[in-house]
Amino acid sequence: IDKTDEVYQEWQSGTISAQEYLNHAIAQNWIDITQFTIDEKYSDSTEIYEALCDYIMDDITTDTGFSKIIYEYLIKAGSVSGRQLCLILYDQGVLAYDAEEISSLESNAVSPVSFLKDKIKNIEITPAQLALDPCSGSCVITDVKTGELLALVSYPGYDNNRLANTVDADYFASLNTDLSKPLYNYATQERTAPGSTFKMVSSVAGLATGVITLTTQIMDKGVYENISNHPRCWALNHGYTHGLINVSEALRDSCNYFFYDVGYRLATNNFSTSYDDATGISKIQEYASLLGLDETTGVEIEENDPQIADEYPVMAAIGQSNNNYATIQLGRYVSAIANDGNVYEYTLLSKVCDSDGNTLETFEPKVRNTVDVLDTTQWNAIHTGMRMVVENLSTFDNFPIEVAGKTGTAQQS
Repeated sequence: IDKTDEVYQEWQSGTISAQEYLNHAIAQNWIDITQFTIDEKYSDSTEIYEALCDYIMDDITTDTGFSKIIYEYLIKAGSVSGRQLCLILYDQGVLAYDAEEISSLESNAVSPVSFLKDKIKNIEITPAQLALDPCSGSCVITDVKTGELLALVSYPGYDNNRLANTVDADYFASLNTDLSKPLYNYATQERTAPGSTFKMVSSVAGLATGVITLTTQIMDKGVYENISNHPRCWALNHGYTHGLINVSEALRDSCNYFFYDVGYRLATNNFSTSYDDATGISKIQEYASLLGLDETTGVEIEENDPQIADEYPVMAAIGQSNNNYATIQLGRYVSAIANDGNVYEYTLLSKVCDSDGNTLETFEPKVRNTVDVLDTTQWNAIHTGMRMVVENLSTFDNFPIEVAGKTGTAQQS
């Protein structure tokens, strides 16, 4: 198909009918007529058009995507109202029957928009059912002292009881066409920019190379002017800056300006040479690799390869550029930060037994490498910053155990 063709473009923009487009496609020999039971040599355009229509009509009877297009047209044309859509949720069993709420909808006592917002807020309509970004999540929990995986969770999920022994074919088919991708393990396969959760890597790199020390203070001026695109600290968008801060305080405040400067110092050997992108990136890559972000974690299921940034060290230092990691990879790196540098090779297995219950083989996480580039006071400074992050969150008020953490929000291209 010639996508520069004028008629093709008119079809794409919705300004001509399907009949006009299909007849043009036939005239341009875009249609493979070997798929039809007609005489290829002697059939005319009318016969080809009729055969094509028959082929399309047969195909769309099993095409759920086509059904959704029809539903979209009906809704946009006003043939199905918002109120009717809400009532359909009860008819189809998406929502549990509630006579009072149905009556409110039917009597116009509640608007469809308010109704849907309330159901979404209360998770009666789930993110997975909406399949709108964001509709997924994942969580990995490990014992930082031993490297044992305690939990690995991906959302949306599915009922694997319906896939065991005798497979529920209809259920499996619905999982495969579900736009929220419940069969995709988001904990090990979905890679995202780490955002500010990467700032401990930059802290380790900065302290290990000496471009910052525990007493180094950097003034957050809001706009970082040492590079041409002049990135801004997020706080400036709220009308303030973080002032003069050290590495622990920069982690606490998630100060972009501080870590922009760390990235710049890595690229200039602490201002002793001219800025060199490759120099800065190589140092970030070195310490990210030491912390286990250069390869998969060892789990015995599918896991996508991580990607350490290979350009723009100033932006890479705050977890942007083209950094991309799965949740389990970030979990391993943060565990290494928590335990002062032990990077573990993970396993999902505990043991293999025979049919009598005798243990044939056991599995334990192994130390992949140890990050020995910082002393205890430097590790403590990073831990202090992460503890201060949590101290500022009301969620953890009066929490019975000491907690540390790091927030992170990234721009996704």
